[in-house]
Parts: sequence; C-alpha cells; structure tokens
Amino acid sequence: MYPPDEDLAAFLELLEHLESSSPPHRNDVLRKRQARPDYAAMSENELADFFKLKQLAHTGTIFADFQQRLGENFPEKTKNNLGENVTYVRGLLHDQIKYGTRPAPDYASRIGVLLRKAKLKDLSMRFELAYRKHVVDS
Repeated sequence: MYPPDEDLAAFLELLEHLESSSPPHRNDVLRKRQARPDYAAMSENELADFFKLKQLAHTGTIFADFQQRLGENFPEKTKNNLGENVTYVRGLLHDQIKYGTRPAPDYASRIGVLLRKAKLKDLSMRFELAYRKHVVDS
C-alpha cells in the first residue's frame, strides 16, 4: 500500500533534513542525560526546575503529546500511519536535543517497515542511515 501524498511529503522533508544537517552535539546531549544536582548550591526552586528537566530527559514531551491527542492506545492507532510516525520521530529527535531524551527506536523502525511495504526499500535504507547518524547512544 502506497502512503498518502502528504505523508510521503512529510517523510521526504524529514529525510532531507536528516541527510543535510549535522547530528546533535554528543557531549551536549550526554550532559543533559547525566546531569546531577548540586544540592548544597541550589535553591528549592532551582532543584524543582532541575528535576523537571531530569524527568523530561527521561520521558521527553512527544509521548505525552501523542497520548493526550490520540489516547492511551496511540501506538496501535498509528502503527500503519507514515505521517504520524514521521511526526513522532521528529518529536523524538527534538526531545533528544532539547532534553537529552533517548529516542525510542520503535517509531523509526516502523517508518522503515511502512516504506518497505510500499516497495520503497531505497528510501527505507536511506532513512535508516540518516536517522542513525542523529541518534546519540550512551
């Protein structure tokens, strides 16, 4: 089944961005993931803000956004929707840069599956390579 034109256009825009842009700065992402509070030097408000950011480094924002918009079962609802998976992956990569969140691999993998089902194996391979370049492992 070939994806709708708007979904394919969104995917191609993401692919172009991944292929043409530099990956995030590894040390910046890791610093956000591994941040530790300085209890002695931080006020209560600073500690509260720190732990909010630490929670975002763990969960990100895209999961909650999708859950709120589509309900608890959003992964099942979106598994065959290229456009929604593209939106989710964009959000994962944004959360990684902003909060240090580790991108869950499921949604990027699902994009590959959907592209291969649509007989777009070359795009699937290009996406996998470009996506890997942007994910910071630790």
